[in-house]
Amino acid sequence: MKALQGAGFMDNDTVAPFLGNSLALVVPADNPAKITGVADLNKSGVKLVIGTKDVPFGDYTRQMLDKMAADPAYGETYKNAFMANVISEETAVTSVMPKLMLGEADAAIVYKSDISKDDRDKLTRIDIPSEYNVMATYPLGILAASPNKAEAESFIAFVRGPDGSAILTEYGFDPIPAGK
Repeated sequence: MKALQGAGFMDNDTVAPFLGNSLALVVPADNPAKITGVADLNKSGVKLVIGTKDVPFGDYTRQMLDKMAADPAYGETYKNAFMANVISEETAVTSVMPKLMLGEADAAIVYKSDISKDDRDKLTRIDIPSEYNVMATYPLGILAASPNKAEAESFIAFVRGPDGSAILTEYGFDPIPAGK
């Protein structure tokens, strides 16, 4: 969005974050490793899948680990043990979920929205405490040359309204109220 704004393609007065997406810990529904939260991910023998450092969910996982390492309750030892438990680093979430469902991994760190409705009976999402989590935000705005500005404004009003927010929430996103 910043590139579009910088090139003059956006009506900059309309651009604002409208949606957030945070990380989540995901385990198979039967949870054979008995993982209850991030505190369990450094235990010996836990098999983890995360994103590579070059993809957003992998970068955010590392940012989460840095926050945890800075907390004396976890520390650098936790981070090192966590990384030692990583059995696979993936470039796409579509490669992560099958590893969990096939029993190849005990847990993964993905975006909350990556757990599809179809997978909710096979996977369990465990929220990551907000003090360690990383929120991705997504902007929304109107093109400067849009011939349909009124329709775009109506769409933005819908997305930000109760019905649009309910749909986004159902799919694991966190709507950001206007003005935030």
